[in-house]
Amino acid sequence: MSGLRAALPIYALHQGYGVTDIGLIVAGFSASNLLLSVPIGRLVDRRGLQFPWRCSVWLALFAAVLCAAWPSLVGMCLAAMLVGTSTALSQMAAQHHVLVSSANSQERAESIGWIMMAPAGAALIGPMLMGVLLDRAGLAPADQQALWAVCVAMVLLALGSQWIVRSVPERVAAPPSSLPAAPAQAASTGRWALLANPRFRAVLVVNTLSFTCWNAFLLVIPVLGHERGLSATLIGAIFGAFSITTAVSRPLLPRLMRKVRRRFLLIGTNLGCALIFAALVWVEAGWAYILCAALLGLTLGSVQVLLLTTLSDETPTDKLGEAMGLRMMTYSATSVVMPIAFGVLGALLGQTAVLLITAGMAALGAGLSTRLDRGGGRPGT
Repeated sequence: MSGLRAALPIYALHQGYGVTDIGLIVAGFSASNLLLSVPIGRLVDRRGLQFPWRCSVWLALFAAVLCAAWPSLVGMCLAAMLVGTSTALSQMAAQHHVLVSSANSQERAESIGWIMMAPAGAALIGPMLMGVLLDRAGLAPADQQALWAVCVAMVLLALGSQWIVRSVPERVAAPPSSLPAAPAQAASTGRWALLANPRFRAVLVVNTLSFTCWNAFLLVIPVLGHERGLSATLIGAIFGAFSITTAVSRPLLPRLMRKVRRRFLLIGTNLGCALIFAALVWVEAGWAYILCAALLGLTLGSVQVLLLTTLSDETPTDKLGEAMGLRMMTYSATSVVMPIAFGVLGALLGQTAVLLITAGMAALGAGLSTRLDRGGGRPGT
């Protein structure tokens, strides 16, 4: 998905499509998950790992064929929606598998830290791979032959994932949790019973604020870089620094959780996000942008591991998939709505206002994080 999300806009621009068309294509990767995230989560709860993964692979294969055979605006938008749904299926199936296979909160945090390296690594490798194919595989940059090469790569990646995952055994029974039962656990029979737990709702709100900060960074940096005369290479280096530190932070954070209580880590990382966004208002030098992006990758990457661990602790085992579906739905909503909102705010008030508003959202997330600690007082809980 990361590769195609970069490749389709490039291809569409070379074919003469406008900025509005590009926005429709990019929005397609998240639009379908606004409606499908929760049903996908419930499917994962019922069927485990293998069946959702096979469905993910078939959706990706169909998207590749559709994109190659019908490279129009409608075809690319439909392919984007299919690939977005495919990624949601595989991502939730993988995260659900490691969560229900973990014995306690610390083990869940370590498993999540490793499994969440995948999106960060994909964000770094995918666009590079597809960009090279668009430049080199056709008779001219981003012609239809180059798009076919991208689609072939999609097919190989999807089939390769199925070949690797096919031998992973399904989890038969949930291991007993070492934590106290979450408040929602006693009443987990209704379709939306998870939302009756105020702590679960607080996790979703903080998650939404974190995703908003993420989208703000992705939107503001190209615009701010253009306004301040940064080269395209330097802007690419800024995003690269962000992706690398995001990936690095995720497996390292659980070690820190053994020594520092989760509430303090959540408060600290959210406050760190707020300070970095505020600092970007005054940053001018390219090296300072790279440093801020690297620090932001550490903080935002850590927040996601902490929140997903907290989400799993607040959720009955038989509803973990549904909980992740609700989390994915908030991500999809922010990915569709916030770029438009920040674009309007930036046009009306300037990018400085967007940065300060985002810093305020991160600070609000730090305040709400005080409600997410279970109160055991031990590090890692």
